[in-house]
Amino acid sequence: MFERERQRFAKNSQRFVCNLFILSFQSYLFCHLMIINFFFFVPIQWGKKKKKILGQNRPARTVVKKPLRVVITGAAGQVGYALIPLFASGQVLGTDQPLILTLLEIPSALKALSGVAMEIEDGAYPLVEAVIPTSDHPVAFKDVDYAVLVGGFPRGPGMERKDLLAKNSPIFQSMGESLQKYAKETCKVLVVANPANTNTLICSRYATKIPKRNFAALTRLDQNRATTQLAHKLGVKVRAVSN
Repeated sequence: MFERERQRFAKNSQRFVCNLFILSFQSYLFCHLMIINFFFFVPIQWGKKKKKILGQNRPARTVVKKPLRVVITGAAGQVGYALIPLFASGQVLGTDQPLILTLLEIPSALKALSGVAMEIEDGAYPLVEAVIPTSDHPVAFKDVDYAVLVGGFPRGPGMERKDLLAKNSPIFQSMGESLQKYAKETCKVLVVANPANTNTLICSRYATKIPKRNFAALTRLDQNRATTQLAHKLGVKVRAVSN
């Protein structure tokens, strides 16, 4: 009986030692894997997370556009003076479009024009890369992308339409010739001076390299007047008149 108890004790001791060895090996293996994970996998995961965070905080790439050249004639007058801030602030060509503003005036108005140029500089418009006040057509129309033709002879007391045409015809012939010589072929032209439609026609005939579709006349006032007269004639509201 004593011998049987001794054998059972020896077997249990052997099993205990074997289990203890297995547990020790498992603990060693777990610690070893933890050390590998800490020194190898954690830095990789943190690096990926760091790159992701930096990528989120990184500002989007901004593409700087090439500046467009814009000439405004009669820039020292009331209409030209009112148009300039619309271009300079980006309301016309876009808030991300840089500009080079060329301001054209007759020689007698250059002093007033220099004051307008100083006001643009005082405004510190981010989109305006340069302001060029001048009375020389070669300087004003050199490689322009947009031409806003405001300058013209104003209608005086007692003047008829034919008198106004006689005064403005040589002015817009000269504008067309300058566009033909110095402007880009892709230039877009907006005529403001009255009679705008006739002045546009004259200008386009002397700037043949620019497509006719690139010319436009600012005749909205004429359209509004015609719409109102039709509404009065028909006895309806203005909103009822359409094409």
